[in-house]
Amino acid sequence: MKLRNLVILWIVLSLAVGLYTYTLTQESYTYVFTVFIPSFFAIDSHTGSAEIALSFPIALWVVMPLTLFFIIVCLAIFVNKIRNKIQARWAKNDFFILIDQIHAQASGHHSFFHYKTDNIEKISRILQRFDITPNTNSVPSGVEKIDTFLNVYKALLDGESVDVRKLGVANDSPLVLLEKKNRFKKDCVYTVNVLKKNTEPEEVKKVAFLALLEHFSEIDVFVYIDKIEVDKDIARALLQSTLLKKIHFNTQRITDFIHKAEYTQSDILHFTIKLKKILDPDAWLRFAEELADKNENAEETYLYVLADLEMISSLNDRLKHHAQNEFVHIRAFADLRESGKNYPLSAFFGKLV
Repeated sequence: MKLRNLVILWIVLSLAVGLYTYTLTQESYTYVFTVFIPSFFAIDSHTGSAEIALSFPIALWVVMPLTLFFIIVCLAIFVNKIRNKIQARWAKNDFFILIDQIHAQASGHHSFFHYKTDNIEKISRILQRFDITPNTNSVPSGVEKIDTFLNVYKALLDGESVDVRKLGVANDSPLVLLEKKNRFKKDCVYTVNVLKKNTEPEEVKKVAFLALLEHFSEIDVFVYIDKIEVDKDIARALLQSTLLKKIHFNTQRITDFIHKAEYTQSDILHFTIKLKKILDPDAWLRFAEELADKNENAEETYLYVLADLEMISSLNDRLKHHAQNEFVHIRAFADLRESGKNYPLSAFFGKLV
């Protein structure tokens, strides 16, 4: 009930009760009560108290409980209104904190947020158990911070270089790395400077090196190879760049990269077959032989190269170093060749070539 309606009700009810009582009796009633007075204020220092008499018409005395009840109800309404305002303020503040949490989680940053509203705190705990991935195809939320974040995120996915720090994301956020990836593709000078910095994380320098390898073929990447740790991904990228003639072929380097790339026997064979397109037969043979001497997984590849080059005598000499039950398919190829029968080499390697 609104306070205005309550006041009107109190006035009407008080008048009705008061007038009705007054029509019944017009007498007055005197109430005497004693008030304690400290001795230094008391007129009669022996008693230290005084009597006060209140005399009102009985009709007024009857209305007084209604007035007291009205005051109590007004106080209750006032207190409840203040409490609702406080809770509304808490809910509003918690809403913005929840937006901050969603923004942080979507940025890849998880941290603790304190809430004063129980329901929103429960929602917060639920959200903390999930990874939030932005949906760039969704309709605008109407919350500026979220919509701005989605716009920037979409721009990053489209390959644009956008300063994500204006969103207040942490330096270790995946968005920062995505921004740098986009910039690496377009700015060679920036990419090189990142590789030169000792303060940059290894992951960032790795991405910079891969971008340099992919997008700036005019740069000698081996000048900066000592700035990074050549892991499996870097090694495989270097091997692919060799096949694309983006970097100069070097047997020692390629052998080392194959080891770091953790190439299997099949991987080595596939790579060497592709390498035939960029090397002359002698260089191809030398590479296969040196690789087989250093990497046991490359033995079949060397035998394949000998077979492909029709070097049957050398092939048989190499096979003598292996047990009869090893490389049976290659032995069969060599025997058929010696007997004058020609079959495609691919028939003996199946899906490997």
